[in-house]
Amino acid sequence: MNRRPRPPGPGPFPETVTELGTTYTGPLSTIISRAPPPHGRPAEASPRRRLTSEFVHALSYGCDPSASMKRALKGNSRDLQIHFGERRTLEEEGFELTLLWTRSEPVAAARARLAALTPDPAAVRAPRDHMIEAFDGIDRWVPRPVRIDLTDLVDRKAATIRQLQLADAHPSHPAALEALARWSHTSPLRRAAAAVLAHFEASARPLDSVYLHGELVIGSRYRDTVWRTGVGFGWRYYRGIVHHLQQGTDWFEVVRPTRTQALHMLHITVQDRTALPRW
Repeated sequence: MNRRPRPPGPGPFPETVTELGTTYTGPLSTIISRAPPPHGRPAEASPRRRLTSEFVHALSYGCDPSASMKRALKGNSRDLQIHFGERRTLEEEGFELTLLWTRSEPVAAARARLAALTPDPAAVRAPRDHMIEAFDGIDRWVPRPVRIDLTDLVDRKAATIRQLQLADAHPSHPAALEALARWSHTSPLRRAAAAVLAHFEASARPLDSVYLHGELVIGSRYRDTVWRTGVGFGWRYYRGIVHHLQQGTDWFEVVRPTRTQALHMLHITVQDRTALPRW
């Protein structure tokens, strides 16, 4: 509450804050809404017009468009999870929300509501839902809606998913080196792209059918070809995975591109196209 941004701070200024209780003794989640709550229901956050360019830029580079708002609200704390645009999904799954604060209220009112929340002494840690072996150790970077959809792919036997850890490496193919020019030398996406393309070279995977984070590595996107291999970073093109698998064979997702830390990648391989769902 002390960190809530004030205009002209980053991100849309929150009008309401609600708390999402968990099924175990652990961190609480928070829902942020901007518009005043109609009929007692807070609306979803909507960015100001001046933030449109920031959102577009973040999406174009595979980043979280709400990152500045989250940093302003929680700083470096790992004990607080902030959700945007997930109210309806969470409520449909039975999660109850508790209003903590509405704009125009004193912060003391929110602190009083927080103080009134008491943990259930009988609560125990709930098992993480929608988990498969491929998510072990990296589930914190696989958003719950993504886990639900990918687990469904495996349950349908439409695809298999395995986890790989990429080594830092650089490709040697001229087209691969040209593809890296999309990003600056300090970009975590460039590091991830270099590692993926070097992995493809080492495994003799042809580059002329690789669609790398929205761009074809060799040739034009308008030519008559089947992009057998798709690559995405940070779930930017997550909604296109099923569409790609309807014609292609593989999708590689670097779940959390970073400049220095380990690069974890999920390899999704189509098994039965007739069992693919619609996303």
